[in-house]
Amino acid sequence: MKAYAFYTNPVKDWLDLLVESSEEFDDLEVVPILGQTNSTNDLAGATHSQDYMKLMLSRWLNLPNIIRENIGNNILFLDCDIVFNKYKKDFVNRIKCNFCICNTTR
Repeated sequence: MKAYAFYTNPVKDWLDLLVESSEEFDDLEVVPILGQTNSTNDLAGATHSQDYMKLMLSRWLNLPNIIRENIGNNILFLDCDIVFNKYKKDFVNRIKCNFCICNTTR
């Protein structure tokens, strides 16, 4: 399963922690997506700023291509400020199971 993680240069360290935490999972690939912004500040939580709004727009504009590239596959969209718990080895299977449950109820 691919997990697309959006990040900017000021929070690259967070992305590194996310990638490191995913190394325990053989069936999970973190795919970093660098957000396009002119800001050199960490924009986390700065939802009122124009730079943040432009960054979110660029993120949304990436989604259709990512979805098209992964038709028929389960994918995740993540912010880079999370980590995976290495003791929950069944994470991917649980997520896939939840996808299956959601798909059968439609």
